[in-house]
Amino acid sequence: MVIFAVLFIFIAVIFIQSKIYESFAAKGVEYAISVNINEVFEGDTVEVVEEVSNTMPFPIPWIKTELTVSGWLEFIGTQPDVKSGLRFVPSVFMLWGRRKCIRVWNVKCLKRGVYRFDDIRLYTSDLFGLCSTSSLIQPDIELVVLPCPYELKTLPLNDDLLWGTNPVRRFISDDPFAVSGVREYNDEPMSRIHWASTAKAGSLMVYNTEYTTHNHILYLINFQHGEFGGLSPAPDSYIETAIKAVAWHLNKAKASGIKTTIITNSTQEPEFSGLTTRYSSELECLARLKNECGSSFSLLMETIDIAPYTDIFIFTYFISKNIAKAADRFYRNGMSDGKNTVFYCNANIDDKNNIGYGKIVPLGRTCLKI
Repeated sequence: MVIFAVLFIFIAVIFIQSKIYESFAAKGVEYAISVNINEVFEGDTVEVVEEVSNTMPFPIPWIKTELTVSGWLEFIGTQPDVKSGLRFVPSVFMLWGRRKCIRVWNVKCLKRGVYRFDDIRLYTSDLFGLCSTSSLIQPDIELVVLPCPYELKTLPLNDDLLWGTNPVRRFISDDPFAVSGVREYNDEPMSRIHWASTAKAGSLMVYNTEYTTHNHILYLINFQHGEFGGLSPAPDSYIETAIKAVAWHLNKAKASGIKTTIITNSTQEPEFSGLTTRYSSELECLARLKNECGSSFSLLMETIDIAPYTDIFIFTYFISKNIAKAADRFYRNGMSDGKNTVFYCNANIDDKNNIGYGKIVPLGRTCLKI
């Protein structure tokens, strides 16, 4: 009888504790996740902090969290578990009553993009695993990984491009800082007199200044694989290399105070125009681009008004006759006067035959594997 009584009490305890855990355990567990920085470059490491708290007075022996994130986020120190481009990162905790546990992950960002931590599963169980609960947590945390610049071996630009201004035949007024020599005085302000030349010539000489306009570079990024292949996207390796090359150009433009604009045919059109003092915003614009094609690149080129731009850099996987025709229109409508129309492309013989005006610069391809 004593054995049956002990067995009955043991079963009763198991039943009562399972009901207590079923009613209160899930409510007593609090979970939070954070990152120490929300914007980094490719290859950088961030800290992802998990914080699990037990607000109940009794212990919870088994708490499991499972993070579902992009495969391009490498959790250092864990075994790689990547399926269909997603990485699954489990964590197991055991907490006494009214205790808190903090776990810090070092996460390496392998590829540019925008990554979210909004699919986290939380599981709890009682002492004997008879009662378990699960819940979905969506903390709405965003991590922006900016593209690292890809240094180009050649920069086919005019010598004056990196100064941020271009001389033109005529503008509203001349640029007092663009001095090109001296000339004879012609009823001008005394402040423009070049006294050393005046002494040598024996007559009043003044500074000769140029008419200038500021550079404005347009970056066109083509996400299309081919002219007649529908809207299938170009290989990821080429797209990533093109974006890195644009990031390198933006770095040079920023240093020279040149205005820039980015236009793409990606499904997430970021068309961003602004002074390069907002350089980080333009990099974020590149980071948010999806490797998808939303429209024909040649049709996009036909709709662009090139009047505001002094130079056009085209990053494309191919050069069709339609793209070459649009580039010729750029040339005829003002790009011929010392300006640049540059194609960054691994051009084949057909591409070189199609292009009429504009330079072709080979653009390598990065190796992306996961």
